[in-house]
Amino acid sequence: MTVLNRSEIPVPILPKETVTVPSLGGDVVVQGLMLSDRIEILFMESAAKRIDLSLLLSKTVVDDKGDAIYTQQQWELFGATNFNDALVLFKAAKRLCGLDADVAKKK
Repeated sequence: MTVLNRSEIPVPILPKETVTVPSLGGDVVVQGLMLSDRIEILFMESAAKRIDLSLLLSKTVVDDKGDAIYTQQQWELFGATNFNDALVLFKAAKRLCGLDADVAKKK
């Protein structure tokens, strides 16, 4: 096997998906996690035996400019009154971040 030239290697991009959230009044973007965020969430999951929904949403749900929609605390408040929409976003985030695959491996 030959050693690759930098120009032959594709630039990495985060997976993204647009999700319609009726309670927010429109669409948002759910994106995968950066490496450091993924490691943080995986370590927290190992310690707590669960994925922190509000932390994951605070790092993965962004607006049209790529800025976070809400803080972790704001997602807690949002989920208290919009539980089903929070779960839809959580499922999309877990899938895009590969966290569903991590859970499947542990079984």
